[in-house]
Amino acid sequence: MKKYLTIIILFFSLVGCGFNATTPTTEATIIDIDNYLEVFTVEDLMNIEMNKSYILMNDLDLSDIEWQPIGDFSSPFLGNFNGNGYTISNLTISENNKDYYGLFGFVKGDIFDFRLVNINIDYETKYLSYTGGLVGVSQGSIEDIEVEGTIKINNSKSNVYAGLLVGLSQTPLDNLKDIADFSAEFIRKNQVNGSIEVESFGFAFVGGLIGKSFNTTVIGNYAQTNLNVVSLEQTAYLGGLIGHNYGGILKSYADQVDETNIAVENNIVKTDLIVDTVLKNSVVGGLIGYNGFGMVKNNFSIIDANIAGETIISGLLIGENWHGLTDKNLVIGELLFIEQEEMQIGHFFGKDYGETEESENYYNSGYFGTSHEGFVLLTDLRSLNFYNDTLGWDDSFSNKVIALISE
Repeated sequence: MKKYLTIIILFFSLVGCGFNATTPTTEATIIDIDNYLEVFTVEDLMNIEMNKSYILMNDLDLSDIEWQPIGDFSSPFLGNFNGNGYTISNLTISENNKDYYGLFGFVKGDIFDFRLVNINIDYETKYLSYTGGLVGVSQGSIEDIEVEGTIKINNSKSNVYAGLLVGLSQTPLDNLKDIADFSAEFIRKNQVNGSIEVESFGFAFVGGLIGKSFNTTVIGNYAQTNLNVVSLEQTAYLGGLIGHNYGGILKSYADQVDETNIAVENNIVKTDLIVDTVLKNSVVGGLIGYNGFGMVKNNFSIIDANIAGETIISGLLIGENWHGLTDKNLVIGELLFIEQEEMQIGHFFGKDYGETEESENYYNSGYFGTSHEGFVLLTDLRSLNFYNDTLGWDDSFSNKVIALISE
């Protein structure tokens, strides 16, 4: 959890037509994460202050409200929000908020422990947009959140970042003085279930859980989603878990830090996916569309995809893997390629730039057959023996995977 942050604002006096600088004065904003104010009503939630922390004390129903997301770039929510195990239901956003969409718009604090059900975000815009059921942009950590519902976006001029949990998750570096002090924010133990439909003029970054993740640890999440994306002019990055992931901030500082891999691990994903990039590329993965650096390990993904585009880069695990390390992942699925001029596809990666080291990944797919290293029979995947002996996964995680395969 974050402690206190002091924001220093400088004021200068203007005298006559010239600039005569006076002694700068400061105004401090204290962000309180130790004292949690109680939220009992919808009105309480609508009126929370950006520099304080809150705890939910009731289930809340947002029916018949055009929701205004909490926080934006110029005034982000800086405190922490503890959902206390309660449920917020029937969030609706249909108006153009220009940039940030979700229960929260832009957050720099931590959010944890509540359910967000029956969300309906459906809007048209021409601006760069960040959309998540929970939050558009998060620069904090998110844990133990459940999201259920639908997101529909039509962006006629710009790019889209969209996930059922969060549009863009990033670990900020603004105040980092020493790379050894870097600590990645985390997206941990969250669950999402629902659908995302996007038509984007520009780039589309769409994931079942997260649209784009930048230097964030993503661990122990569950995503069951339907993704339907049309990108008219630019590349679409789509993944069952994350559309576009980068975890390489520490790579250049390997001599200063012990651990350089920011991990995506122990996630379970099931995705039905349709994508059409009219003029550019489709980069599609059952788990991650594009992955740059970091470690991807001990994940399970099942995907059923229909993909069209001028150029298609697609893998059951990762569409395009740029020096990301992968190990002990299991992927299942079918890929149907409808229209394309050029394809780069694979049972694990569509395009892989190496550095796999001694990784082991496993797959089952009728499309790729049984000839590749790592193929596993479906009968073996319904037995705990494979998970215990080959992957070393614990029984709780393995049983969730077996249940999903057996549906």
